[in-house]
Amino acid sequence: MARCQTTTLLPRSCAFAGCSGDEFLTRQDARPRKQAVSEHEVAKAGGIEAVVAALNAHRGSAAVQAEGCGALAAISNGPRGAPNKVRVAEAGGIEAIVAALNAHRGSEVVQQHGCAALANISDSAADEHAEKMAEAGGIEAVVAALNAHRRSEDVPEHGRYALRGPVAAEHKVRLVKAGGIKAVIAALNAYRRSENVHAHGCGTLDNITTSSAEYTDKVVDAGGTGAVVKALNAHRSAEDVHEQGCRTLANITEAAKHRIRVARAGGIEAVVK
Repeated sequence: MARCQTTTLLPRSCAFAGCSGDEFLTRQDARPRKQAVSEHEVAKAGGIEAVVAALNAHRGSAAVQAEGCGALAAISNGPRGAPNKVRVAEAGGIEAIVAALNAHRGSEVVQQHGCAALANISDSAADEHAEKMAEAGGIEAVVAALNAHRRSEDVPEHGRYALRGPVAAEHKVRLVKAGGIKAVIAALNAYRRSENVHAHGCGTLDNITTSSAEYTDKVVDAGGTGAVVKALNAHRSAEDVHEQGCRTLANITEAAKHRIRVARAGGIEAVVK
C-alpha cells in the first residue's frame, strides 16, 4: 500500500470485534473490488509499516485516518493477529492511532476505528502494549472519544474494550483523572441493550475497583452500583457481562459501608438469579 489516497486496505466489516481480517476490500480509484488477503501476507509485504506511515503523513485527512486505523484494527484482531500487534507497536502504530483520535475527535468513524485498533493491540499478554498506549495519551484519548460520541454505540463498545487493557496502578490514575469513571457509567446507562458495551464497561469498572478503596468509592458515588446491577439484569444469559459485573460488585462489597447500597440496588437478586 504505497499511496493511501488511491489504494486502501480495509476490513470487510466495521464490526472489528468480530472481524477475522481474512477479507479486505481493495479500493482503487473509487471502484470497489473484493480481494482475499491474509493478515500474514499484508504484514509480510510491509503493509503495517505503510499504513502507519500514511497515518503520520496525512494526519489532517479524516478519511485516511479512519481507513488506516481500520486496517490496523483488522490486522491485529484476535489470536492470529498476535504477531502483528507487536509489529504495529514497533512501527509506532499506537502513537499514530492516538494522534488520529486527538486530531479528529468530531469524526465518529475515526473514533470508532481508532478505539477498535487500540482495543485489539492492547488485548494481549504483552503489558508493554498497554504501557505504550498509556504513555502516548491513549487512555485520555479514548475517554474523550466516549464523551464526544455518547450517542454512538460502536464508539463506547470499542472504547470500553480498549480501557480494559491498561490495568497498572498508574494507568488507573490516568483513567480516573480523565473522567473515565463517569464516562463508562454513562455508557452503561445509555446502552442497556448492548451486551458488548455492558461487558466491556463492567470489565473496566472491575479493573478500576480492584485493590483500590479510593476508586471504589468514586465508582459508587458516580452511580456505578446501580449501573452494574442493571447490566446483570439486562443480560442474564451473557457470561462475560455476569463475570465482569459480579467481580465489580465483589470489589465494591469488600467495604462494609457499600454493602447496604448494593443490597438496596438489587445486587443480591441480580447475582443469585
